Amino acid sequence: MSRLADALLPRACSSCKTPISSRQTDLLGLCDPCCIGVTLVPPDACPGCGGQVPSTADSPPRRCPRCISRPPTFERLKAVVVYGGTARDLVLRFKHGKAFSLARPFGAMMAAVAARDGLLEGIDLVVPVPAWPARAVARRYSPPARLALEVARMTGLPCDAKVLARVRPPSSAAHTSPRQRYEQVRGAFAVRRPDKVSGHAILLVDDVVTTGATASEVASVLLAAGATRVVVVAAAISLPDEV
Repeated sequence: MSRLADALLPRACSSCKTPISSRQTDLLGLCDPCCIGVTLVPPDACPGCGGQVPSTADSPPRRCPRCISRPPTFERLKAVVVYGGTARDLVLRFKHGKAFSLARPFGAMMAAVAARDGLLEGIDLVVPVPAWPARAVARRYSPPARLALEVARMTGLPCDAKVLARVRPPSSAAHTSPRQRYEQVRGAFAVRRPDKVSGHAILLVDDVVTTGATASEVASVLLAAGATRVVVVAAAISLPDEV
């Protein structure tokens, strides 16, 4: 049956476009060679930034020195892949409106990681990090919102993409330091539907986490509006030494 499906509905690798069969790996729709360029985030990564945790760290949860010295406002963060190599190319295509179909495989993996690592326990609502409206129009969709819908579909949790809004445009500056990034996003988000937030635990969804500044700022806004706690799941994460 799989051979017949391959003949009638040929598939192509989501990265290099090489034809692949249904018997090959289904990691983000990649062919076997392209899978080599994808690094999965290990389950024991730092729950604050995804970085490596020293073997001497206390547990649970074990955190890296950076997150101990400057704890994020969210409770925990988990991501699927390291932002680099083939994964970086896929995420950028998805972010810029050129690969809408990647929302489903990324969302499925995010839901699986969130379930595996206990992020879904007690969660009331899935909420995406809001995009700047002009960017969402230019890209034809909001990447975090698409991912949030897929995560909600896979987990059976409710999702509301209108809870939050971005009220200030993103900075055009590139390669900023973590400290500068925190300053850039301060005051950039607002809760539009506090009744959906107050007294509820939120699963915040993003496409890429770099410094963690955006996720931390959004979590601060949600907590200020009465959220009981905020956990984060992302498609990809830049490790601290790569930021």
